[in-house]
Amino acid sequence: MTRNDLRTLTGRRRVLFTMLTTLGDAPIARAERDLWGEELDHEGEWHPSYDEKAEEAKGVLTELFAQQPPRVYYTRQLAILLEKPFYHWITKRALRDLVSAQVIGTDLLPLTETTTIRFFWPRRLRYWRRQAAEIRDLILEYSRTDFGHALALHGETLFDAALPRMGGVLLPHPKHGTSGATPERRGRRQTTI
Repeated sequence: MTRNDLRTLTGRRRVLFTMLTTLGDAPIARAERDLWGEELDHEGEWHPSYDEKAEEAKGVLTELFAQQPPRVYYTRQLAILLEKPFYHWITKRALRDLVSAQVIGTDLLPLTETTTIRFFWPRRLRYWRRQAAEIRDLILEYSRTDFGHALALHGETLFDAALPRMGGVLLPHPKHGTSGATPERRGRRQTTI
């Protein structure tokens, strides 16, 4: 929402807008906001607006796409790479701005029959579809149910092996009764304490 849009808000709409912008804040750490998006905490310290963070994210993304050799990235990969300094929606806003400025290229390709994946690449990359196909195949390989099942079993085994070292004990699950049945007789219905 721009400044001109905010100036046109009158009466109840302006009150409603002000209430909605402060709704998510905790009562103790509630920030005072003016109608232009800048935030001040109780000591008067200024916090950058989303536009400034998006500009900063654009700089980081431009450096990332300028590295040698050029690479293809997908949306979630970039959001995770930059999740410490920027929220995912700021990263996506910066990507959208870079695409509209034609700094980077983008394409939405099918991943499965019902799912799509968006790829980003530097404009100077000539054969980006080859890298996108390799990334797509890798995502599909790790998304298979047999891989997920094997990963879950391995994680469970590691947890079960580490539990006694940390002082944990396997006990019967309280929901299934304590009628003298041991965990061996009940199969995998166990709980840990």
